[in-house]
Amino acid sequence: MIKAIIFDQDGVIIDSEPLHYESVRILLKKHNIPFSKEEHKKFQGRNLRDLLEEVLKDRKINQTIEELINENRKIWEELAKQDLKIFPGFYRLIKLIKKKYKIALTTSVRRKTREIVEEIFPEQKGIFEVEVTGEEVKNTKPHPEPYLSTATRLKLKPEECIVIEDTINGIKSAKAAGMKVIAITNTFGKKVLEKENPDIIINSLKEINLKFIKNLEK
Repeated sequence: MIKAIIFDQDGVIIDSEPLHYESVRILLKKHNIPFSKEEHKKFQGRNLRDLLEEVLKDRKINQTIEELINENRKIWEELAKQDLKIFPGFYRLIKLIKKKYKIALTTSVRRKTREIVEEIFPEQKGIFEVEVTGEEVKNTKPHPEPYLSTATRLKLKPEECIVIEDTINGIKSAKAAGMKVIAITNTFGKKVLEKENPDIIINSLKEINLKFIKNLEK
């Protein structure tokens, strides 16, 4: 029996992936390092530290990874204040499921980034019973630890949870944790997502209702 719905944040709740790419592009451009959208796709669903360590592994710059992360957060925050949007159907879905299921968040971003989202959208505060952010786990997505940690904090078995994810790394993480996965085409197309064998693929959160969730239990 399904007892919890777990949301990823970026690309599922908030339309932030373009802003993450732009903030990293701006940051790396300051150091004369090119960064394409195709490169960025490889890291979607993972945290910024993983990205920077990979991109900068053969390069020498004056700033530490931690300093770059803090600088990027400031760039992203300015972009987010101007352009960040909630995907259609999110609040309707929360209202629909909150009386029947536990609701949690499992995101690769840091706690501070999550707090920025709550500052921009104050109604986000207190929505989730459990929130697991990127720095709270040793191994980030696609490793199963983020979702296993969420299940532990919910006091549930992995098979009692459904995850809503938009990235390849996120789907891999949730599947490896033993959870059912709803993949949404906000970041990758259906053909790309199908390769990761999610339980079902949707185009919008508007497609989910109680009957939809019940059918996934079968």
